[in-house]
Amino acid sequence: MPAEAKTAAEAALKEAQEALKKTDASAEEFEKAATALQTAIMAAAQTVPQPTAAEQPQADAGPAPDAPEGKKKAKDGKVVDGDFEVVDDGKK
Repeated sequence: MPAEAKTAAEAALKEAQEALKKTDASAEEFEKAATALQTAIMAAAQTVPQPTAAEQPQADAGPAPDAPEGKKKAKDGKVVDGDFEVVDDGKK
């Protein structure tokens, strides 16, 4: 991250912290400080290099879209049903 983006974000953070410390601050002051902080953080985030598609970790897509809900494929490719039993011991 470039030094100037980091400095701007830190300055906006300090300004927002100071606005929160004031007991007599108006809503406009809080809004101004929050907007300045949000803008500075967004600008700083845009300076961070984004990984390429080859560098991004592959996310687990979960079960196959054609698999019925509640059924998972076992490692051998067979569909396995999950069974469960509701146990009500009368305690609440």
